[in-house]
Amino acid sequence: MNDLSIAARELALAEGLRQDKWTWGAVGILPNAERKVSAEMVEQWTRYFAEVGQACRLFDAHARNEEAVVGRDGLLRLTWPLSRGSGDPLDADVILAAPTEPTLRNGRYAFAREVATAYVRADRAEYFVRNILSGIRTFHDRAIWKYMTLLREDWEKEYAEVGHALQERCCRARVCWRGKSGGDGPHD
Repeated sequence: MNDLSIAARELALAEGLRQDKWTWGAVGILPNAERKVSAEMVEQWTRYFAEVGQACRLFDAHARNEEAVVGRDGLLRLTWPLSRGSGDPLDADVILAAPTEPTLRNGRYAFAREVATAYVRADRAEYFVRNILSGIRTFHDRAIWKYMTLLREDWEKEYAEVGHALQERCCRARVCWRGKSGGDGPHD
């Protein structure tokens, strides 16, 4: 558990979360059900999460039609991811992720066009680009990129590698937020 708590603290720090009290985000774990991850380790994690996640708003900060991506026990509610190359289950015992409090509009997530417009207004494509090139995807990314490049045609050439990366199906071999797969989503 010590290595896990150290990794969780480092991830929380990288996200800008306070070390002693997580409020707008958290670190959750996903043990591999196919591996022998000790029940004791999971119990220790749950106790640790109960301490630092007590004031966390993630449990209520989600769209009306879904549940929080991390439970009050600190366990991620995701399916086990597949390897990018082979499509086989990822070879790991435990995955850590840092979900953060989303910005909701009337109980819903922003539409792809709204997200794209925000990136263009801020003149900052870098965050989106880094996520795509790192394999961090949502099922709206192709639609977001389409709108971004409609509003800023120069970005299509400047960030050509993003267009190439998005030609693959979003979730064929990656973990996507909310566990959805493929397509541009319902809000293109």
